[in-house]
Amino acid sequence: MKKEALNDAIRRLYGTTPNRELAARLNITVATLEGRAKRMQLRFSEPKVPVVSMTPKESKQLTKVKDQLNKVLRQKEETKNKTLEYVAALQSAVFQAVEEIQIEPPKARRLDQNTKAWRESTEEICVVMASDWQLGKVTPTYNSDVCEKRIKTLGETVVRLAQIQNTEHPVRKCHLQLIGDIVEGEGIFPSQAHLIDSGLYRQVGVNGPRILCQLILDLLTFFETVHVTGVIGNHGQVRLGMGDSNPETNMDRLLYQIVRLMLRNEPRVTWNIPEGHGERNWFAVDRVFDWGFLLAHGDQIRGGFGGFPFYGSAKKAWGWIDSIDEPWDFLNIAHWHTPTMQTLNRREMRCNGSTESSNTYAQEQLAAIGHPTQWCAFVHPRRGITAEYWVKLEQKIPNSKRFK
Repeated sequence: MKKEALNDAIRRLYGTTPNRELAARLNITVATLEGRAKRMQLRFSEPKVPVVSMTPKESKQLTKVKDQLNKVLRQKEETKNKTLEYVAALQSAVFQAVEEIQIEPPKARRLDQNTKAWRESTEEICVVMASDWQLGKVTPTYNSDVCEKRIKTLGETVVRLAQIQNTEHPVRKCHLQLIGDIVEGEGIFPSQAHLIDSGLYRQVGVNGPRILCQLILDLLTFFETVHVTGVIGNHGQVRLGMGDSNPETNMDRLLYQIVRLMLRNEPRVTWNIPEGHGERNWFAVDRVFDWGFLLAHGDQIRGGFGGFPFYGSAKKAWGWIDSIDEPWDFLNIAHWHTPTMQTLNRREMRCNGSTESSNTYAQEQLAAIGHPTQWCAFVHPRRGITAEYWVKLEQKIPNSKRFK
């Protein structure tokens, strides 16, 4: 199209047809159309709205519809105002009612031990689970000296927790449950000789008796009596080159007996150490009031997922309900170094932690590592375990600070 004809078409049609449609008809871009219109000083004019003529009857009906619409809009506005007034009145009433409420400060319920109320309150018994000390083992952050310090921390923390509980009700007795692997042993696996700082002699005859005996004496600084139950762990077994040793032979059991003899003149300490020729005698039931605690090291459990064999532990527990004649309510195990609690219908299973740290084998092979931890709880004669604590034996650092 020639320039004169294009300008003439733009002059006639611009403002009466949408720009996009007009540009398409003239085969030019919208920008070109608008540029030419601007140079020609053309302005877009709104299309005139056609006037619709109505009959008097139609005009009357339209007026009626407008009146009804206005009436509805007024009612809506009135309802909105009423709602706002109602909400404001409700808020005012609530705030006024709250301001009038007078709350008395709570009275401290700490009982004086010299009062009748404290003496007549229900006594509870402290239960401590100690296991997997792996005494003699060496890691980048663990050895026999570190183990001794952490067991000292365990005893002091248990006493402090018992003192706190004792402000509310009497706590006079303690049950110390030794769940095995107190010693690391020797010859358990091929490279173990390179991962220990002491042999069986010092583990069982020197360091072990000193550390375990001191733990019991620390508990006796507060508790009137301490009852010790000890079961064996797999690291306490003895491997002989010419064949297997007597199943009864276990270094954990020997350690328990040595400490028992050391404290034989202490009447406040009682013992239960399962033994018997030709048998492992691997479990015991510790009776706390009428509650039964089934104690086993946990190496009997197979499998594992996420660091702990949940299915295997449940399967063993349900099997032990009938295969072990003594009734029990709580299953306390160790071995897996993973503080865990599992509910099994009307029974409960707890797995203790370990006092060791920086286990490079577990880090590499199991992608698992944790904090040194032991378990402590308080038992009521009718309610069972009423309070439990995972006692941390070293200071933990939040990840937000550890990775800075």
